[in-house]
Order: sequence, then structure tokens, then C-alpha cells
Amino acid sequence: CTTNIQGRKFSLSSIELPRTRLPFHRSSCSTRQDSITSNKQLRNPTNMVDSFSFWVMPEKNSDMFSRLQSRINQLAEENSTLPFEPHVTVLAGINGPEEAVMSAAADLAANMAPRQYNFTNVQSGKMYFQCVYILMDPDGPVVALHNAAKKALIDRGVNVNTPNPVYMPHCSMVYGELDDLTKGSICSGLEGSESDVLKGQGGFTGDSLYVLRTDGSDLSMESWELLKTFKLTGST
Repeated sequence: CTTNIQGRKFSLSSIELPRTRLPFHRSSCSTRQDSITSNKQLRNPTNMVDSFSFWVMPEKNSDMFSRLQSRINQLAEENSTLPFEPHVTVLAGINGPEEAVMSAAADLAANMAPRQYNFTNVQSGKMYFQCVYILMDPDGPVVALHNAAKKALIDRGVNVNTPNPVYMPHCSMVYGELDDLTKGSICSGLEGSESDVLKGQGGFTGDSLYVLRTDGSDLSMESWELLKTFKLTGST
């Protein structure tokens, strides 16, 4: 029930990956998802824009990746929503030439070091892509990575339109439009099952920066595409 993103060519500064559509919605977990992805309101090609995102993720072979992926798949199955890979968005709403975006990502990866990203507590929101999520430490290294990424892009003349006025680092667990009662129940369940890693007790080590094409108007995620993965090799 997971997508597969595997590097095939390696260089000193980055992992070169084939450009691959990320079929988050094509999961064998639930046949109920067929009715979701057939909904034309989820994907409107006429509104597509060339937008990019930077992510960090747990290592694919780590216990934390497996744990989060399993819970995301389970929640998608239970709520007829779409599964996706566990990640923390460093920066979204990046609009500009792909060459400039890649240049910023390469410089960022060369200067930033792998860090531990810790979870704090579970919350829910009003946005489709911020339905239910686990907040990250607001004073943690992901904030420094976010600020450095934003500066590197702005220095190259790349426009950044973030969904939140203040950066809110988080690891999403559910995408969708659920009622408050359902979201509250999910939050309570996560607070119980993941209590050992909340409140700064646990998290994951991120050693790579993922660059994706992610149009926020495509709720089906059919058009989302991994472009490149850069190893974090710096010391900051």
C-alpha cells in the first residue's frame, strides 16, 4: 500500500531519480477509493499550475516509516480517503522555473546536515491537505531548513506562496474533508497509539531533501511527481 521512490543513479551531491508520477491513490488497500478518485472535482486539469514542494521523509527501511505508513493506510481505509507516503513538507507553493528550483535545492542540500525531526502532538485542521496531522517541534531543525529553503528560492527570484502565513511543520496522517467529530476521533486514536513518540519523545532522522511537482489544486494527487532527491551533506 505504499508508493515506491527508488534512486537509480548516484552523484556526490544528489541522488538522481527517474521522474515518476506518485500514484498515492492507487492503493490495493481499499476498493472504496475507486469512487473517490473518479470524482472529477478532485482533479481539474484546467486549473493545474507548475508548482513545486520540498519534503523530508523517514528512511524507507526504517521502523518509523513503516509505522507511519501503516497508520496512514489504515486511516485511509477507515475513512475512504487517499493514502500517501509519510513526509514533512519543508516548503510548498514554490512557483518558478524548474532550473532555479533545482539550483536552490542543490545549494540547500550541500549546506544542511541530516537532523532528527521530533513529533509533538496531534491536531486537525480545516484544509484538505491539513486534515489530521502530527505537529513537529516548532523550535526544531525543520524550521531552520524551511527558512533556508525560502531564502535560497527568493534569492533566485522564485515566488513562494505558502498555505499558512506562519510555517507549521507537521506530518500529515489524513488528507480529506471530514467532519469535526470524525477528526476528533482520529486525533484521540493517534494520541493513544502514538503516545510513545509524541511530546518530543520520538520522530525520525531525515537525511535527504525531496523535490516534487505538487499542484495543490489536484486533490487526487494524480499529477504529483517526484523530480529529484538530494542527500543532505552539509554541516548546518
